[in-house]
Amino acid sequence: MLRLLPPCLIASTTLALAACGGGGGSNGNSSNAISNNNLGNNGPGLKTGPEIAQEVAVVSGLLAQTDALGSAGTLPLGSAGKPVLTAFNKARQKIDFQATLDCDEGGQTKLINGSDEYQFSYFTPPSNTRVSYYKMDNQDCVFVYYDEPSLSDANASSVDVTIASDGSFAIGNSNSLGPNYGFTTMGEESGAEYYQEVSEVSAIDGSPVSDSTVYSRMRLETESDDGINIARLWLEMASSTEFYSSELAHLSGQRDITAGTPQFPMEIIHNANTGTMTIDGDYEYRGEDCSVTRAIETTQPLLVSNFTINAASGAFIDGEVVISDSADSVVVQFNGDGSATVELTNGDVIEISAEELGEALSNPPVCEF
Repeated sequence: MLRLLPPCLIASTTLALAACGGGGGSNGNSSNAISNNNLGNNGPGLKTGPEIAQEVAVVSGLLAQTDALGSAGTLPLGSAGKPVLTAFNKARQKIDFQATLDCDEGGQTKLINGSDEYQFSYFTPPSNTRVSYYKMDNQDCVFVYYDEPSLSDANASSVDVTIASDGSFAIGNSNSLGPNYGFTTMGEESGAEYYQEVSEVSAIDGSPVSDSTVYSRMRLETESDDGINIARLWLEMASSTEFYSSELAHLSGQRDITAGTPQFPMEIIHNANTGTMTIDGDYEYRGEDCSVTRAIETTQPLLVSNFTINAASGAFIDGEVVISDSADSVVVQFNGDGSATVELTNGDVIEISAEELGEALSNPPVCEF
């Protein structure tokens, strides 16, 4: 079955970037960009070491999941029982294929698979570099899948899933022997967003399990060569999720993310030769259940050991970020031993140990994914 999984459902493998969630707030349209002039300050503070350590855990989750996208920005596919999937699988295997197909519960989807010289925005491949790509252009496309495993709740019984999509999604790769280039796009940079809504109800009694919507514009481009993978990402995303089980209810809410800009994307560099990852770029997030909006400015590129940002197998070992809201602006300098030196809003300087940061990374705020 065709599943373009929504960002808020599977945090470890999709775009569910770590940030507080909550009801109310945005209307769910990512055109409502987060503004530094409207930064909230009703949630966790930025005045003590434990508060800042928890904020670093949020930043860590944001970056780890952005990195997951940069490493594996793929289009998930499942079983091919529907006519649209049969055509789609053929499209993936046949160059210069395109078809417009009816979706089984309304709307249409246009599938394209081709080979061309793609116009990269963030890299400059050799002029003769061609890419193989496939693209979906959905027009109010709706599918319903019956008696399926839940996408959102591993403890749920079988569910009926309704997936509605609108807008374009494209992915491509050069597959060249030298530097390899790839791209993933959602929506249009200055036009329509990519929209998806996923609803699950119990296949046994019809009770609601989860509802999720996401609006996004994104451009991700990658260059890989000799063990070094560079990903450059611009993302605007607004997602809303409602979980109906008591165990997951605290994850319900609105999450708005902005990473980089079309002109100045976030950059993530994996170096397999040194076992490190470097991150550079600015981002903002807003979550209504924590009543907080944060802006994070990377003033010195972050260096991460062992690729993974978590207490067990990796840590920030260099770099500097400025974390701001409407009341505070703190400068966090990461040190080689995994600790951090923090300049508070009032100019005081405090130290946060590697153990304190590790504890925060292992126990992020309850409102986080």
